[in-house]
Amino acid sequence: AASTTPDAGWHTVREPASGLAIDLPGAWQSRVGLLGRRRVLGVLIESPEPKWFDSSAPGWNRLEVKPGVDSAVLQVDLDPPSPPADLAAVANDKWSKLANVTLLDTHPDLRIGGLEGFGVTQGLKGAGIGAGGIRIGESIKADVLQTQMWLRGAGHSVHLILIVPREAAALREAMERAAGTLRF
Repeated sequence: AASTTPDAGWHTVREPASGLAIDLPGAWQSRVGLLGRRRVLGVLIESPEPKWFDSSAPGWNRLEVKPGVDSAVLQVDLDPPSPPADLAAVANDKWSKLANVTLLDTHPDLRIGGLEGFGVTQGLKGAGIGAGGIRIGESIKADVLQTQMWLRGAGHSVHLILIVPREAAALREAMERAAGTLRF
């Protein structure tokens, strides 16, 4: 179980309505926002960009954390609208394959702070939308790793994303440590 008191030099970001909390190093910049979600003709549509808040007032559903290294981000989405059914759905996702996202590892039995779920680690270098020689937009040039986790517990679900440059092992370890404090 995760501690309820952050380590020295760390602080807690909390969404008061749900009780979601995560501890982060004090030097990392974070912001919270609200992704709009509405149904149009029975189809759930999520806004592409959140409305960002200055504080962690209740009602946010996205936390974005920047640890100060280019290409690195930690993102938490609270109660995402369409989480994948299981690990196989993520590992065999046709859109990831089309975008040239490389599956590096699977995490079938994750447990973090009373939450349970699964995840994957993916390589994003060269990823971009396209098939054959036809590309839409640019490919990702940086050699970055992405770990995605889908977790459930306490009546909520969470989608956690960690993106870090491949060579930044210490930063990856710090981001994983922060992710390990996630709790309700």
